[in-house]
Amino acid sequence: MTAARCLLAAALILPAAPRVLARTRPPADARPAAFHRSEAFVEFRRSGHEVVEERSFDADADGLPDAIVVERSVSGLGMSVFRNQGQGRFSLLGRSKPSPASSLHRWEQLQIGGRAAFLLDVCEDNPDEAVHWLHLFLIEPGGVETVFSSRYWEIHSESDAGRDPIRLVDLGGIAGGLQIGPGGERWPRIHLREDPKRLELLDARKRKLWILIGIRERLYEASEGRYALTSDRYLDFLERLVPAAAEASSAQQGCGAELAVDGDLDSAWVEGVPGAGFLESLTVRFARPVSVRVIRLVPGCADSAESWKRANRIERFSISLGSGSPIKVRRGGKLDRRVLAVGDFGLPGRTHGQQMLIFLKRAVSTRQASLVIEEVEQGEAGGERSCVAEWSLHRAHVDQLEARGKR
Repeated sequence: MTAARCLLAAALILPAAPRVLARTRPPADARPAAFHRSEAFVEFRRSGHEVVEERSFDADADGLPDAIVVERSVSGLGMSVFRNQGQGRFSLLGRSKPSPASSLHRWEQLQIGGRAAFLLDVCEDNPDEAVHWLHLFLIEPGGVETVFSSRYWEIHSESDAGRDPIRLVDLGGIAGGLQIGPGGERWPRIHLREDPKRLELLDARKRKLWILIGIRERLYEASEGRYALTSDRYLDFLERLVPAAAEASSAQQGCGAELAVDGDLDSAWVEGVPGAGFLESLTVRFARPVSVRVIRLVPGCADSAESWKRANRIERFSISLGSGSPIKVRRGGKLDRRVLAVGDFGLPGRTHGQQMLIFLKRAVSTRQASLVIEEVEQGEAGGERSCVAEWSLHRAHVDQLEARGKR
């Protein structure tokens, strides 16, 4: 199996104002050769430390090039600063606590709040994922101060893990990993994004497909001279579109067309008993044109396990979006040419019921949508009623539904 690489989930995002966060590049001859000829370096090696990468930096503003080192020991990887005392003599100014990692992923010099800082990203790899430890150090004349520490998990692509590639379609366009952006008090905000929520489906050719519909984000902001966690939330890439009105084709039968679009699984539109040539429909209208990418249907009564069993469940239906021809859907059947994938998933937080998610290849702009029920699976009550607990239309963050490559 091919060894997976430690890949950065996202590039560093610079803030709008350069003085808030600025990169500084060390000169080509940044390595202070004098440190390698010093007694401090000999003792450094004797104590079981190894130089992974080294840079020159005037940590105490005395005009002499001090040595900043990413070091490896039996405890992992960390960073240390050696003060240049002149005449080839160096002394340890400060050392960070090591992280249990084996690879240096990223080491970058920054300016934060008018002071020099170093961002250190080290990782421990395996075929499926990499665990990253992140640290942000301020370099002061008195030593090294840790102002931020955290970690995140990066999921490797299938090809990096030595398996056959699987297509991934990203509905969010929001990169995972580390991002640093503008913030208050001249300290930029730090975003960590991980734990992507992926749905596994089959496309029209019965090939496995992953659709990325969300990701977890942790936000860190400056607080009393260091960073503190201020938000931990799930970013949902699917926005539910709320209609202005809903109506059924035969309002005298059943009840509450609006109950199918209220976002509540415990309420449902109950339509009449299907007879010969039965085509009950539900239509929603929006105040302005909306961009529809995903359609969700809960094809039964979901308020309880008993209701789910007794009521009829919708088996075949069509959906009209604006003036286009209806999109035909049969559970487990052949996909309409405009549909990327269809999947049945359990209802969140419940042990009964299912929801069907229909992912379109391209977003459709419309002000009106109609659901037409064409066939139902009879429930235990012998066809007494048919329900739609929820029918919703969703907009994705990314309108052009294209894969980011095979992952």
